[in-house]
Amino acid sequence: MRNERESGKGRIEHKVGIISLDGATWDVLLPWIREGHLPHLAKLLDEGVWGTLRSTIPPVTAPAWASFQLGKSPGKHGLFHFTHYQPGSYDMVTINATHIPTPTLWQLVSQAGRRVCIINVPVTYPPQPINGYVVSGMLSPRPEVAFWPPELWEEVKREIGDYQILGMIRRFDYLGIKGFVPMMMEIAKKRAQLAHFLLAKEDWDLFMIHFQDTDTLQHAAWAWIDPAHPDFASKPAKERELVLDFYRLIDTFIGELVDALGAHRDVIVMSDHGFGPVLRRVYINQWLQNEGYLTSHHQSSWKGRLIDWAETVVRRVDVLKLRRRLIKPRSRMEDFVERLTSTELIIWPKTRAYAPAGPFYGRIYLNTVGREPMGTVARGPAWDALREEIRDKLLKWVDPETGQQVIRQVWLREELYHGPRAELLPDLVVVPADGYQIATNFRHGILVEDMPRFLTGTHRLDGIVALKGPAFAPRQEPIQARIEDLAPTILYLLGLSIPDDMDGEVLVDALDPGLLAQRPIERIAADAIAAAGDEVFSEEDLKEITTRLTDLGYLQ
Repeated sequence: MRNERESGKGRIEHKVGIISLDGATWDVLLPWIREGHLPHLAKLLDEGVWGTLRSTIPPVTAPAWASFQLGKSPGKHGLFHFTHYQPGSYDMVTINATHIPTPTLWQLVSQAGRRVCIINVPVTYPPQPINGYVVSGMLSPRPEVAFWPPELWEEVKREIGDYQILGMIRRFDYLGIKGFVPMMMEIAKKRAQLAHFLLAKEDWDLFMIHFQDTDTLQHAAWAWIDPAHPDFASKPAKERELVLDFYRLIDTFIGELVDALGAHRDVIVMSDHGFGPVLRRVYINQWLQNEGYLTSHHQSSWKGRLIDWAETVVRRVDVLKLRRRLIKPRSRMEDFVERLTSTELIIWPKTRAYAPAGPFYGRIYLNTVGREPMGTVARGPAWDALREEIRDKLLKWVDPETGQQVIRQVWLREELYHGPRAELLPDLVVVPADGYQIATNFRHGILVEDMPRFLTGTHRLDGIVALKGPAFAPRQEPIQARIEDLAPTILYLLGLSIPDDMDGEVLVDALDPGLLAQRPIERIAADAIAAAGDEVFSEEDLKEITTRLTDLGYLQ
């Protein structure tokens, strides 16, 4: 089988296979490689090129995968989280593939007449018609609506049986580590089985399989994975070995998929962000309220006392370990608490700054006159001064229990983002210190507290990349790349020109110099094709997706 071909211009065009491991980091993979636990990944590093892949700011699945699909920074797609800011409203909308404003990598490749198969990549629902197959990933409400063409679902169901888009972290609470890891293994096995089934159908020009399962496991089980986590040493050796078995399984999948893709195909193994330990949660809206920037019904009200009582009940059930018998994985009590802790509690005419829901990094918007429905701060010197004041105070925020600074950095929007959609991004981007994660619900005076026991890991900026194949020149020194560099690199490998509005650069340090000499990089004027943010989720779909995001800890 030939895995490259002559183009009409007489140039060699390669075929590309991508294996992505959501949240993978060299911080734990490299030690395991050195210890001999991951032989297939070790072979990729020995025979190819590898390095760190810097994620977006924030290093969150939705903006990171949007930047991967576009080769562009967030200022050109406007996505910050799984929910999307709408000027003129305080309501956030759940994002979908139609919120990505310009042609994606798969669309560009399809338009060139090349065959594409994409499996489980986030922010691809609803599946867009392409020259090939799409199986949408995270944010798909149900498997039966996640396939393009639609009839592919019935064929897949007959071939591999039940297929899950996502494993639920909240199940860790009642399964425990001994039940949770085997569950995640079974989900990953189905994912690999689907990949082999579709890969065998034809010799795809671009093939991609994404394992969301690494991220899901790491959020729950990071204390069993990372020796830097303070609870690692207290975890039983058999449990730590069970978690390592999950990664051995993923490594086996990598080896099998690389073999199936073919020795002459260019292969990229990557992650959208890294990972690290998280111990404490900081409540940013509670902080804004305490500092006088926000007013809510939670203050000195029956609602506030009711919220605190409800949260205390849920937490106490966890502490007493009665959850398996008394509370289902997603209980009515938790739904009730979530509704009461949303931004619906904010009194807007008395609020100058607020943080919409979303963990990891904080996003603060000023309640701006002419932009928000009940704005209180007019643009001008006072608006600028308020941002600087909030930034200065945030950087002085200290955990009363540890004495540690809880916020590492605060960016003004224009310091990070540039492009036609930058105005959709937050006025202030708040980066927590290592070991901390930001939450947006109110805790009636509590500013910092321990994380729930089912969340021990969180996202970090540096993911992984490893490249092997005829286009790449093996090297020992690691490279430094950005997630937006991969789309132009893949287009180059496929023999296609690169739109000049892509922020990413071809990874020339990884390429064979002979290939670059034979085929110089070509940039072409971009044909902007705006994708309208159509409403594609039914009320039932939105409820299912919101539940999944909350279960993952992505809406807090």
